Amino acid sequence: MTAHRLRGDAGFTLPELLTTMWIAMVILLAGFALLEFVMKRATETEQRVEATQRGRIGMDLITRQLRSEVCLDANTPPIVDGTATQVTFYADLGNSTASSLPEKHVLTFNSATKEITEDVYQPIAGKPVTWKTPTTRKLITGVTQDSGTPVFQYFPYDPTRTVTTALATPLKASGNVPKVARITISYRTVPLRNARADVAVPLADDVYLRVVNPNPPEPVVGTYTPTPTCS
Repeated sequence: MTAHRLRGDAGFTLPELLTTMWIAMVILLAGFALLEFVMKRATETEQRVEATQRGRIGMDLITRQLRSEVCLDANTPPIVDGTATQVTFYADLGNSTASSLPEKHVLTFNSATKEITEDVYQPIAGKPVTWKTPTTRKLITGVTQDSGTPVFQYFPYDPTRTVTTALATPLKASGNVPKVARITISYRTVPLRNARADVAVPLADDVYLRVVNPNPPEPVVGTYTPTPTCS
């Protein structure tokens, strides 16, 4: 009876056990690799969504300021000066009267802090073209330059929509302030934590100056090229 029970207690041989363990380890490793991949992609998607939302909010703030540009007076255009990382302009975001001065705004991209900030200069009543100490606020954080594209670019009026060469900067020093008809804003937003280059989101938008009238005078002149005018 004892011998019969021993012969009936058949089990795995050593090669079978090793093969089973090897197959189980392969399945476990594949499962862990898949889990790591899914978690990584989920994190990247979350970071990309956050960067996109923050970038769009920042772009809305920047374009809103620029679209509020106004002339300082009948002879002074809204753009004061501009470079690849900074633009200075006059803006009216309130209910100013015809006799009051607009504010002076300065948008600045800081590559070291990865921020775009806005300085707002309020006019001093009774003193023409005199400004108070500016107040500064952050419009957007976690931004970088989009490859070699300047954050701010300035273009002249282009009826053919074929001009791709930006005006030389600084605008004031190069005499290009009166020629500006369009400002292009470009940057990339990166996640605020664990930033990765492949998660950065590029954004760009255009702002057209309201003081440029594209309609030619009557009679129509074939070579007419409108320029910003405050009159």
